[in-house]
Amino acid sequence: MPKEWIFYAVLIGINLIGFLLMGIDKKRARQKQWRIKESYLWMVAIFGGAVGSFLGYEKPSICT
Repeated sequence: MPKEWIFYAVLIGINLIGFLLMGIDKKRARQKQWRIKESYLWMVAIFGGAVGSFLGYEKPSICT
């Protein structure tokens, strides 16, 4: 497996994690529960998950 594929797989994975973390954080905020630390959200975004984090933040809520 070429090294480029490993890089892309990690990049997709970190973006997926950022997307999910933002979604979980938004859901907890609506339910007035404890939220994910902002430093964790920023750390995921800085280490390559900025696109996923942004999309998770901007994702329209279908179930509200």
